[in-house]
Amino acid sequence: MQIAILSRTKQMFRTLDVSRQTVVRRIGMSFVAIALVLQSFVLVVSAQAQTSSDDMISGGVGSKEQILAHYDANTNNFRDVMTYNGITRAELASMSAMKRFTVDSSSYSWGWTPRFSEAQGQRAHSVAGRTIYSRPHSLWDFSWYNGWEGKSATRGTFRIVSACGNLVTYSVPTPPAPKPTPKPEPKSQPAVTCDSLTVTPVQGSRTKVRISGKASGQNGGVVKELRYYVFDANSNTIIQTSAPGAESSTTIELPDAAGTYKAQVYAISDLGNITSTSCTAQITVPEKPVTPTPTPDKPSITITKTVNKQKHAAVAVGQEFTYEITVTNTGKVALKDAVVTDNAPVEVSLIKADVGTVKDNTWTYTISELKASEAKSFVLTAKYSKYVAGTHKNNVCVDTPTISGESDACDNATTQTNETIEVCLKAEKIIRTIKRSEYDASKHVDKNSDECKTKPVNPPATPQTPPSTPAPQAPSIPAQPSTPAPSAPTVTVMPQTGSLNVASGLFGVSGIAGMAYAYIASRRSLR
Repeated sequence: MQIAILSRTKQMFRTLDVSRQTVVRRIGMSFVAIALVLQSFVLVVSAQAQTSSDDMISGGVGSKEQILAHYDANTNNFRDVMTYNGITRAELASMSAMKRFTVDSSSYSWGWTPRFSEAQGQRAHSVAGRTIYSRPHSLWDFSWYNGWEGKSATRGTFRIVSACGNLVTYSVPTPPAPKPTPKPEPKSQPAVTCDSLTVTPVQGSRTKVRISGKASGQNGGVVKELRYYVFDANSNTIIQTSAPGAESSTTIELPDAAGTYKAQVYAISDLGNITSTSCTAQITVPEKPVTPTPTPDKPSITITKTVNKQKHAAVAVGQEFTYEITVTNTGKVALKDAVVTDNAPVEVSLIKADVGTVKDNTWTYTISELKASEAKSFVLTAKYSKYVAGTHKNNVCVDTPTISGESDACDNATTQTNETIEVCLKAEKIIRTIKRSEYDASKHVDKNSDECKTKPVNPPATPQTPPSTPAPQAPSIPAQPSTPAPSAPTVTVMPQTGSLNVASGLFGVSGIAGMAYAYIASRRSLR
C-alpha cells in the first residue's frame, strides 16, 4: 500500500511538473507576443512620424474637394508646389476618381524630407523659399497606393497620393542653375593717364606754335608735371620744356627749315613717365612764301579784219562789199596815236570809209587814244571793177609809238570775184548770165547758136467732116472762099529779125493759103 501511495505520489508530482512547464511555456509565449506587438507599434509610430514630415498634406486626403480646399488655402505650400510644376487648379479639378495605382520605375514622388541621395536620383527644388525633393517612386518600400490621376498641359500625367497628399509626376522641372559666385571686385590701383596734346599755330608766324597738354590721375595717382618734347625727322630731340601740374600750355618756336616735326607730352608721376597716342601730334613748318617780282604793265594791241563778216568772200564784179576792222588794246596802259593803215590790192577798188582817209587805194586813220581793254571798229566799202582771176589779200596794220617796232599788229582778209558769161538756156531758149564755173553743156549753148533760135509753130489740121448724102438742090453760086487768118504762135524766145525770118514768114502764109484753096476745091468736086 505504501508502494501504491508512493507510486501515486510520484505520479502526482510528475503531473504537477508537467503542468508547471506548460504554464511557464505559455507565459513565455505570451511575453513574446506582447513584445512583438510592442515592437510593431513602435515601428508603426516611428514610420508615421517620419512619413508625416514628408507629407504635403498632413494626414492625407479623402476626396478631390479636400485637395482643392488645400490648394486654395495653400496648405503647407501645396499650391506653390503645383504652380512650380505648372499644374493648375482646373487640372486638379479634372482629375479622375480615386483608384489604386502600381508604383513604376518611371514616376517620381515629391515630398518635403530628403529620404535618398542624389546618386539614387533625388533632386532638390526651391519652392517659396523652401526645399522640396523629387525622387524615383520605385525607391520606396511599397508597391501600390491609392490616389487620383490628372493631365497637365505642362507636366503631363500627374497623381495625388491619398495617404499623404504628395504629388507623383513622370517628369520634373529642371532646377535653375545656381547663380555664379560673384568675383570679388579687384582692388583699385593708383593710375595716371596722358589724355591729350593740341597744337595751335601762332597767327602771323610761320615757325611758332602753342602746344597744350592734359593728363589725369585715378585712385590716388598724382601728375607732378607735363614735359613737352619736339623731335625732328631723325628722332632727335630739338626742343624740351616742362610745366607743373596736370594741364598746361606753352609756346615754342620751331626751326626755320621747312619740314615735319613730332611733338609729344609726358605726364611725370611716381608711377612713371606716361604718354599715349592722344599725347602725340605732328607739326609742319611750311616753305617760306616766295614774293613774286612785280611785272611792269606792258602795252599790247591786236587788230582783226573780215570781209562781209567773214575771213574770205566771193563777190560779183561791180557789187559793193565791206571790210570790217577792229583794233583792241589788250594791254594795261592806254595807247596814244595808233595809226591804222589798210592797203587794198590792185584788183580791188576802195570806195569809201566810215572814218579816216582813202587815197591811192589806201585807207589810213589815227586813233588819238585807246584805253586799256578798249576796242574801236571801222568799215571800208570796196568793189571789183572787172573780173580778175585768183584770190586777193587785203592787209591792215596798226602801229603805235607806245610799243616799239613797226606794225605792232596786222591781219588780213581775202576776196575773189567770179567770171560771168551769157548763155542760152536750151529748155527755155532765153539768154541768161551765169558764172563760168556753172556752165553745163547739157543745159547751156552759145547765145548765138541755132539751138537758141525760135522755130515756127504749125497750126493744127482742120478736122475732116464725114460725107453725107444731101437732098437734091438747085445749083447755086458758091461763095468766095475766105482765107482764115492764122493765129500767131506764142513767142517764148526773144524776137528775131532778118531776111531769112521774112522769107520764112511769107512761106508759111502761102502754105496756109494753098491748104485753104485745096480744101475748097475738094468740096466742089463732091458736088
